[in-house]
Amino acid sequence: MIDFDRSYSAKEVAEILNVSLPTVYEWARTKPEYGGIPSFKFGSRVLIRESDLQKWIVVRRRIWQALLRHVAQGFCAMLFTIIWKKARIA
Repeated sequence: MIDFDRSYSAKEVAEILNVSLPTVYEWARTKPEYGGIPSFKFGSRVLIRESDLQKWIVVRRRIWQALLRHVAQGFCAMLFTIIWKKARIA
Protein backbone atom coordinates (compact mmCIF):
# COMPACT_ATOMS: atom_id res chain seq x y z
CA MET A 1 0.00 0.00 0.00
CA ILE A 2 1.25 3.47 -0.84
CA ASP A 3 1.74 5.82 2.11
CA PHE A 4 1.01 9.37 1.00
CA ASP A 5 2.64 12.10 3.02
CA ARG A 6 0.89 15.42 3.55
CA SER A 7 2.67 18.40 1.99
CA TYR A 8 2.62 21.90 3.44
CA SER A 9 2.89 25.13 1.50
CA ALA A 10 5.62 27.60 2.45
CA LYS A 11 2.96 29.79 4.04
CA GLU A 12 1.70 26.92 6.22
CA VAL A 13 5.25 26.10 7.32
CA ALA A 14 5.83 29.75 8.20
CA GLU A 15 2.70 29.70 10.37
CA ILE A 16 3.63 26.37 12.00
CA LEU A 17 7.17 27.53 12.85
CA ASN A 18 6.15 31.12 13.60
CA VAL A 19 8.68 32.59 11.15
CA SER A 20 8.32 34.88 8.16
CA LEU A 21 7.49 33.60 4.69
CA PRO A 22 10.81 34.89 3.24
CA THR A 23 12.63 32.85 5.90
CA VAL A 24 10.89 29.66 4.77
CA TYR A 25 11.73 30.46 1.12
CA GLU A 26 15.37 31.00 2.10
CA TRP A 27 15.45 27.66 3.94
CA ALA A 28 13.85 25.99 0.91
CA ARG A 29 16.51 27.49 -1.41
CA THR A 30 19.33 26.28 0.85
CA LYS A 31 20.50 22.71 0.29
CA PRO A 32 19.52 20.36 3.14
CA GLU A 33 23.17 19.44 3.75
CA TYR A 34 23.76 23.12 4.60
CA GLY A 35 20.82 23.37 7.01
CA GLY A 36 18.06 24.04 4.51
CA ILE A 37 14.67 22.44 4.70
CA PRO A 38 13.96 19.65 2.18
CA SER A 39 11.36 20.91 -0.28
CA PHE A 40 10.13 20.55 -3.82
CA LYS A 41 8.34 22.70 -6.33
CA PHE A 42 4.96 21.90 -7.81
CA GLY A 43 4.53 24.44 -10.55
CA SER A 44 5.44 27.71 -8.88
CA ARG A 45 4.54 26.51 -5.37
CA VAL A 46 7.16 25.45 -2.84
CA LEU A 47 5.99 22.42 -0.87
CA ILE A 48 7.45 20.66 2.14
CA ARG A 49 6.53 17.10 3.09
CA GLU A 50 5.31 16.63 6.65
CA SER A 51 7.82 13.86 7.36
CA ASP A 52 10.70 16.01 6.05
CA LEU A 53 9.54 18.92 8.21
CA GLN A 54 9.37 16.73 11.31
CA LYS A 55 12.87 15.31 10.71
CA TRP A 56 14.25 18.79 10.00
CA ILE A 57 12.79 20.15 13.25
CA VAL A 58 14.30 17.26 15.27
CA VAL A 59 17.74 17.80 13.72
CA ARG A 60 17.60 21.58 14.26
CA ARG A 61 16.54 21.07 17.88
CA ARG A 62 19.50 18.72 18.48
CA ILE A 63 21.90 21.20 16.87
CA TRP A 64 20.62 24.06 19.03
CA GLN A 65 20.76 21.97 22.18
CA ALA A 66 24.36 20.97 21.43
CA LEU A 67 25.27 24.57 20.67
CA LEU A 68 23.69 25.82 23.88
CA ARG A 69 25.51 23.15 25.90
CA HIS A 70 28.79 24.17 24.25
CA VAL A 71 28.17 27.88 24.93
CA ALA A 72 27.15 27.15 28.53
CA GLN A 73 30.30 25.09 29.11
CA GLY A 74 32.44 27.87 27.64
CA PHE A 75 30.69 30.46 29.80
CA CYS A 76 31.17 28.36 32.94
CA ALA A 77 34.85 27.89 32.10
CA MET A 78 35.27 31.63 31.54
CA LEU A 79 33.45 32.45 34.78
CA PHE A 80 35.56 29.93 36.69
CA THR A 81 38.74 31.49 35.28
CA ILE A 82 37.65 35.00 36.30
CA ILE A 83 36.74 33.85 39.84
CA TRP A 84 39.96 31.85 40.16
CA LYS A 85 42.11 34.82 39.07
CA LYS A 86 40.31 37.15 41.51
CA ALA A 87 40.78 34.62 44.32
CA ARG A 88 44.53 34.48 43.60
CA ILE A 89 44.83 38.26 43.65
CA ALA A 90 42.94 38.69 46.94
